[in-house]
Amino acid sequence: MTDQQSNHQDQSKRTQAQNSLNHALHTLNEATHSNVNREQDVQEAKEELYKAQLEHMQANGSDSKDTIS
Repeated sequence: MTDQQSNHQDQSKRTQAQNSLNHALHTLNEATHSNVNREQDVQEAKEELYKAQLEHMQANGSDSKDTIS
């Protein structure tokens, strides 16, 4: 795999992670302002946000490792 292909894959991972994070934040915001099944929706949204944050940190971590090596 060339450096360009590797960089593109890393960029794609970071973009996907950022999109997941944005989606999770949006879902949490909607759940917080909803009156229907609010507590369950908020809990599910918090779990989604947590997973998205982990994915985002991993994507950024792999990027920083690539720049160091």
